[in-house]
Amino acid sequence: MSGPTNFLIRQSKTLAEQDWAWQTRPEIRDIAPGSLLSISATSTANTDGTSNSTHKATPLVELDGIPAPQVVYRADGTTVTLPDAHGVIYYKDDAKTVKAEKVENLAPGEKLKLTAAPELGYRFKLGTFSYEDQVRTIQAPVTPQKPGFDPKTGELTITEQTGVEYTIADHKAVSQKVAPGASVTVQAKPAADYVFATGADKEWTFTADKATKPLELTVHYKRTDAAYNGYKLHSWLNEKDAPEDTAFDGQDPATATRTLSDVTDAEKLGVIVYKLADNGKDWIKNTEPDVFVDLAQAKDGKLEIWIRQSDPKVYYSLQDMKDRVTKPETKEVAGEWADVAFNLDTRKVSQERSVTTTEYVWSDKTWSYEPVASTKKETQTRDLTEAEAKARTLLPGTTVAPGEWTDISFDVAKREVIQERDVLTTKYAWSSEKWTYVPTSSTSKETQTRPMTSDEAKDRTPSPPTRCSRASGQSRRWTRKRRPSPSPAT
Repeated sequence: MSGPTNFLIRQSKTLAEQDWAWQTRPEIRDIAPGSLLSISATSTANTDGTSNSTHKATPLVELDGIPAPQVVYRADGTTVTLPDAHGVIYYKDDAKTVKAEKVENLAPGEKLKLTAAPELGYRFKLGTFSYEDQVRTIQAPVTPQKPGFDPKTGELTITEQTGVEYTIADHKAVSQKVAPGASVTVQAKPAADYVFATGADKEWTFTADKATKPLELTVHYKRTDAAYNGYKLHSWLNEKDAPEDTAFDGQDPATATRTLSDVTDAEKLGVIVYKLADNGKDWIKNTEPDVFVDLAQAKDGKLEIWIRQSDPKVYYSLQDMKDRVTKPETKEVAGEWADVAFNLDTRKVSQERSVTTTEYVWSDKTWSYEPVASTKKETQTRDLTEAEAKARTLLPGTTVAPGEWTDISFDVAKREVIQERDVLTTKYAWSSEKWTYVPTSSTSKETQTRPMTSDEAKDRTPSPPTRCSRASGQSRRWTRKRRPSPSPAT
């Protein structure tokens, strides 16, 4: 059972005959199959007023239907085979004491009554706790009735009979007219659930009287190349009759024709379509096996047949030909999947392929099933591989980003300024995690020198201090003395 089921809670008593008060309804419904149900109970008989216990139970599986027994009928008795029904036990008696597994050799007309009951852990639908099934009455043996037959007219009469199936050449037998001089064999077999009585006839052969008036036969011969020149119709009646060779003397829009106007007293008519080889002796036959015509197909003294190139069958109408020519099975040929688009964002590859379907359609022109082909496109997607993603992802070039030059030292003696700057170099490497090229940066230092400007030298050269001196008896005057130059400032 696929849906929820119900669970019945039964009240019980302990060994001390305590009264139990269940803290839930007497019946819980809609329990999922196979689930466990925990139930807590409180005893009103305990002195302390509370006593809890938990009970786990599996819900009963509810059976929706009961499979019926299967009856096998045989001529020497009948066997009743019980189905292997999960959760069901079959019994031979109402008291459900004698388990039934297989019942054999029942007499014709005997009835069998079986009772079904659920196994432990199962139950039938609510309100149904037993099931009875009565095996069909075994049919008594039947005796096939002999078909009616008038040898003068060739009329065969098949009368429907309960329990009997009549066949002719493994096909259902129907009332029909047998050709003059021809024979037909009718066989009988029991229908389902029936057996034949011992010694009953099961086969009859009937032969119609020979024809007393001529039959006109028209033969149509179809070649796909329409090359009928030189082909003849070789025909003979009974084996004692001399064969006759005649050329095809007529033609309709699709075939060459020949009419034989005096076909009489024939049990069978043999025909061969052929032409002579270039040596004038050997035959080139339409088909290697000889072809025989069923004259019973004639109506009102006339019969038309159709013969196809390289086909040993004889057809009695164009519809008969269409019905009996084997229609080739539809063929479907699929090409190889080809990649047409790569989506790096979704990591999918779109593919397509051509599928050619060839169906076969009947052609009244060629008397055959001709192939008609049609082609369609099919599409699908597959996962993109990492190698494909890498091959289709552009590798960015390495970038170098130099910073601004910064003066870091001044050499007044050389009149040079030393400068420095940071250079950021970014390279790209493939990431198997991200399926793309990710940047990796590194920083390096670059230095250079430039000429020092006059102002930069002046700012970095200290001025010497001014000093005064006066000679004795002379007027005061100032004399500047230079101090030794200091070392270059850094």
